[in-house]
This record gives sequence, C-alpha cells and structure tokens, in this order.
Amino acid sequence: MYLFLCGSEDIHLYSNKLFELDAMVMKMVFESLDLGPYFNEYMELKCYTLKLMKYRVPKPNESDLGLHAHADSGIMTILHQNDVEGLEIQMKDDKWFKVKLSPHLFTVMVAETLNVWLNRRLHVPYHRVFIRENKTRFSLGLFALPKVGKLMKTMEEMVDEEHPLSFKSFDYDEFIKFLFRGGQGKEKYAVKAYCSVLN
Repeated sequence: MYLFLCGSEDIHLYSNKLFELDAMVMKMVFESLDLGPYFNEYMELKCYTLKLMKYRVPKPNESDLGLHAHADSGIMTILHQNDVEGLEIQMKDDKWFKVKLSPHLFTVMVAETLNVWLNRRLHVPYHRVFIRENKTRFSLGLFALPKVGKLMKTMEEMVDEEHPLSFKSFDYDEFIKFLFRGGQGKEKYAVKAYCSVLN
C-alpha cells in the first residue's frame, strides 16, 4: 500500500484497511489476555482520526527535532511513513531506537488509555520524530480514540493481587483538557499524573 493518496476514494479505502488492522491487533491483544468475550464491547468505545503529518526540512539554525518526545493519549496509534525516516522510540534503558521502515510497513503503538483498560499490562512507547535527511517527511497516523462521553476505567479482570488497581476511572474529554492546560507537568505519562490511584 502506498503512502501517497490521490483522492477521496483512495482515502476511504486506505482508512477502511487501517480500521481492519486496528481491529485485528486489538483482537490479538484481548485474546492474549483472555479477554476475548469483551472485544466487541470495547471496540464500541472507539472512534478514529486519520491525520496526514508533514515535517519540513529544518533550517540551518533550527533543531532537527520534528516532534517532541511523548506518549499518545488515546487507545492505539497506527503510523505509516514515506521513505524519509525520523520516528524514534525510547527503550526501557532510556536509549532511543531509530525505527527503520519502508512505505510498505506500519508501526502500531499502544496508547495510554488502552493501558488504563488493561491495568498496565502493556508498555506504552515514548516516541519522537527527528528529521536528519534533507527531504520533507510525510506520515499518516490513524488514532483510535475514546468516544465522547464514555467513562474510561480498568477492566475488573485485569486487577488481582499481583496487579493491583493502578488508575481511577476518568472521562477522556476532561483528561484531554488536563493535558492542554499542562497538568501533566514533568510526569512522563499523562494518565499517571491525571488518574493514578497513588496520587
């Protein structure tokens, strides 16, 4: 599948394929955690945003940083980039790993709200974009987000003695307002700052 799309029919087809990929990955995650019966229920809590992102070549006096380090706040992100690399993911030892991709591959990342549902069972990758080539970088991102008005809370099946409850229930819209106000502060993960049971 090519990154550059020509018209609305192409975008519609592309989006549908990404929806299918999102559902496939989510199903694998739920089944791996013995949550298969809840898959359809949780898919109904989601909506999607498809974004085209353009990163211009930095000017000589500018930093190569195209996008600051962050974790996505939604449920899941699927990224597709052209042949200009730039995506970097922070590993557990805090070193940055340069993602080498072709236009035929996708990167799927867990976002913070999914980890609230699953009570920290998955790692949410901290990532950034650095522009090191003298070419414009394009990428497409499908962002799976909670629907407006839905309460986000940890699944009861994910809480036990080994995995005590980590997060309070929260309204996603209020969480986003908290982020825009800078409420996260220096905390690496926004949900920890916003709704950790330890706060």
